[in-house]
Amino acid sequence: MRLPLVKVFGKPNCCVCDTADFLLRRIQLTLPFRLEKVDITKEASLYERYKEAIPVIVVDGVEASRLKIDSKALRRRLTEATAAAGAGGGGGPGGGMTES
Repeated sequence: MRLPLVKVFGKPNCCVCDTADFLLRRIQLTLPFRLEKVDITKEASLYERYKEAIPVIVVDGVEASRLKIDSKALRRRLTEATAAAGAGGGGGPGGGMTES
């Protein structure tokens, strides 16, 4: 089964981004997913797009939240993404976290 990919768009020294990371890691203990942190300061287009909205959380290419994190809604979205991945097959590496 392919695990959902969660991308967190944020920047260094952002306390709200750190809170999002903490929350996602707690959720990851019970709902497995791949986690990728994206530093918006490394790409001008991302910075312009998200500078007033971080953290932005995207689950399998679909924006799940921005600014405020609703943990119940995020869990629901991850559960749906996991179910969809299981139904669709897929397969690939899972777990862990990457930064870009």
